[in-house]
Amino acid sequence: MPTIDPTSMSGLSPIQTTGSLNDPAIFRQDLNDPKDDRFDSALRRVLGGGHKTQQTSRQAAEEFISMALVQPILAQLRETNQAADPFAPGSVEKSFGPMLDAEIAHRMVKSSGWDLVDAVTNRLERRSDSTNAQEVNTDA
Repeated sequence: MPTIDPTSMSGLSPIQTTGSLNDPAIFRQDLNDPKDDRFDSALRRVLGGGHKTQQTSRQAAEEFISMALVQPILAQLRETNQAADPFAPGSVEKSFGPMLDAEIAHRMVKSSGWDLVDAVTNRLERRSDSTNAQEVNTDA
């Protein structure tokens, strides 16, 4: 079996990410700061600052719908599996089932033109616009 020389990987740079909605630590940041306890400020931290475009709002809405609506339904379906012994889920399927549910939920929401995703996207954008307008008024 070939071995990997770690010195040959020294030129590679690590992948930079701004965060994920699956990471609960992002929402716990600055909880003691009274002016930063809103959902939209947590969402801005996840999306990488105050530059929220329509595409990032849509991605946040898709991820929200995926995690809050579709993924729990898939998990409930998986729990109600009453298959007989040779077809019953094994330990590996039980371990990796939640990850499969998350991926299926994400693909379902992303590939479909859900009106609910459009409604959440519009609400996020309106809320962001009103928050930005309030910040401009308080700065002036």
